[in-house]
Amino acid sequence: MLKKALFIIVPIILIGSHLSQRIKTWLRVRDEIAEIKANVERLEKEEKELLNKKEYYQTEEFIRREAREKLGLTNQDELVLVLPELPDLPDKYQGKKISSNSPIWKQWWDLFFNES
Repeated sequence: MLKKALFIIVPIILIGSHLSQRIKTWLRVRDEIAEIKANVERLEKEEKELLNKKEYYQTEEFIRREAREKLGLTNQDELVLVLPELPDLPDKYQGKKISSNSPIWKQWWDLFFNES
């Protein structure tokens, strides 16, 4: 009788342990697949953003703005006006007090039109 019980119980235990290992493997693989899918979605979003940036960087607007800001270039019909720094002004203007916190146009206005 004991042999019959062992003959039935041992295979059930072996099959049960084998199934539990398979289920653990399946759950681990499922989690890895979910992680990979999330990574793919993130990379696709990043790719879309990079393609949008690439398109913008190839526009005429971007090229002109960069040429103007970084290289100091202008269009042919534009006039470039270079203003000297305040310390480089003639001696008659050196004694005037001008607030450096105010906008540049206000500083120039104060320099030429205000009595101090």
